[in-house]
Amino acid sequence: MNQNQSHPKGSTALKIVLLLFGAGLGSFLANIGYQLNRNYDSIQTWPSVTATITQHEVFEQKPSPGSKMRIPAPFTPQWTYTYLVDEQEYTSHSRSFPDATILTFKPTREEALNELNKYPIGQPVTIFYNPSAFNETILEKWPRNSSKEYIFYGLGLTVFLISLFVPRLLIKKN
Repeated sequence: MNQNQSHPKGSTALKIVLLLFGAGLGSFLANIGYQLNRNYDSIQTWPSVTATITQHEVFEQKPSPGSKMRIPAPFTPQWTYTYLVDEQEYTSHSRSFPDATILTFKPTREEALNELNKYPIGQPVTIFYNPSAFNETILEKWPRNSSKEYIFYGLGLTVFLISLFVPRLLIKKN
């Protein structure tokens, strides 16, 4: 067997690996968009209850020890509150949006402190809780951000399509 016959087999295997990797990555990205959409839809059905703010503070996101990153630390406001569900008291906390702390980052401590003033200690507020897990709450429902969902759908579809066509083009060259 000469070298010319073994080369196409090796490049075909590489192309198959690239195809599988691209298809997997594309599917993963599209799934992120799907999960964002599903989480948003689920939270819209959560029931509300009145809670009382018991504490609030600002968290500073610091780089991990040994990190060489020198970016300014973002600040995140957080509220702690108590509420009743089915005559049982719960304590929970929220950073405005569930699982979206990055959306509540403030570039300065002053901006985060101003955000805290929206809900002073002792003030009654309406919160939303997960009917399947009463201690999972949010203070504010986030606005629908379809652009973020569609970015992940689009990236996933693009990577998936590229993974389908690029290996075919490379095979035709050989």
